[in-house]
Amino acid sequence: MKKYQSKPSFFLLFVITFSFSIIIRSATAQHDDEVEDEKEFDYAKDGAKGPNSWGEIKKEWSACTNGAMQSPIDLSNQRVKIVSQPGKQDLIENYIPSNATLKNRGHDISVQWDIGKAGSIIVDGTKYFLHQCHWHSPSEHTLNGTRYATEMHMVHISQDNKIAVIGVLFNIGTPDLFLSKLIGDITAMADTNEEKHLGVIDPSEIKLEEKKYYRYLGSLTIPPCTEGVVWILSKKLRTISADQVHQLRLAVHDFAERNSRPIQSLNSRQVHLVDGFKQLLSWYGSASGQLDNFDKSVVCFSPNISNFEKAKLVELLGVKGVYFHKSYLGLPYFAGHNKMCLFHTISDRIWTKLNGMYFRKRSFVNIKKSKRGSFVWKNILWGKELFDSRVTWRVRNGQDIAIYTDFWILSVPPFVLIPSLLFDVSSKVSLLRDASRGWDKDLICSSFLTSEAEAILSIL
Repeated sequence: MKKYQSKPSFFLLFVITFSFSIIIRSATAQHDDEVEDEKEFDYAKDGAKGPNSWGEIKKEWSACTNGAMQSPIDLSNQRVKIVSQPGKQDLIENYIPSNATLKNRGHDISVQWDIGKAGSIIVDGTKYFLHQCHWHSPSEHTLNGTRYATEMHMVHISQDNKIAVIGVLFNIGTPDLFLSKLIGDITAMADTNEEKHLGVIDPSEIKLEEKKYYRYLGSLTIPPCTEGVVWILSKKLRTISADQVHQLRLAVHDFAERNSRPIQSLNSRQVHLVDGFKQLLSWYGSASGQLDNFDKSVVCFSPNISNFEKAKLVELLGVKGVYFHKSYLGLPYFAGHNKMCLFHTISDRIWTKLNGMYFRKRSFVNIKKSKRGSFVWKNILWGKELFDSRVTWRVRNGQDIAIYTDFWILSVPPFVLIPSLLFDVSSKVSLLRDASRGWDKDLICSSFLTSEAEAILSIL
């Protein structure tokens, strides 16, 4: 009898294990909701399979056209609400090294981990397991209308198939260290649909910025454009080399000039900027015993700070704003000489600090004269104005200027062009000139983003 009973127990255990395996495999298949076949869609602006037509290709993709919560979006300061209170908005990361596979999906290059083995993040109390990361170039999201060289997405999936994506924007600069370890394998997989086992890859080497990030509810940026995706975008820009961007584009099967979806309407959604500054103050207070009383605290502003910036800072800290700093110091608006002497040291130090920020959001190229600047500073700016009136921005024949690695576009802040597949990374500006030594307008307009082409054509 005992021998007979042991078989059903073993059989029941086998059935439960087998059923659980099926559930896990089924969930894994549902987790990656993105389309794997690059032939089903592309990024041609006006093509039959381009972004404007995705919602018409398949019924299951209708959200791409009809959805009200689509991604990507423009992260504009005018529409962002700052969240200063820690708690529900917290982002907790816990990544661990795990075996990974490099896969060329045609529309992008991705590093894929086994779900549940590479760690997770916790957002609003929900745990999302890391599944894969991939790159888009140029960036899909924009900051105040500015599109950057590349955007990396780290896709996470919860046990109930909800999706959370961490996005990181990259500007042209020094090479990205995480990508540097993969670039050799990525180059070897150019124009193939093969997979390559990478061995153990540590996701924490991506080194995400957790202190400031944007949060909003959106969608996948490729078909089927599934909505309800929790988007977390780091506010801090990272750097990537022009050659790394070039190699990422070369590796895509269809040699697409770009694999980024156009900006979608925000509609009635809210975008939050989570700032960990106040949370750090809270942690410091708990550790030191020196708690900050924000209800009784005030912040002073320099006269040259805009009202918008003042309001945002007051909202972030949750304190009162004082626009006349002497009032904060206890000084009346009218006082005798002796009373002023009691506070002049503190007052002068604060005034010096407030007026020492000449280049907060500008550069020497477009700085204007300050009414309270020193005579030395005013003389420097007068000399600059005289210099500006006699100078024209020129690149001559462009034989000594690199298209992608030199700062030759006149703008504030300065920027370098996003690499294109039409030119080598080391190509010179002279390639953009025609036989008459003028700009080859047709070539420039077809090779660069509209904003970049306009900037180039404005140069003599």
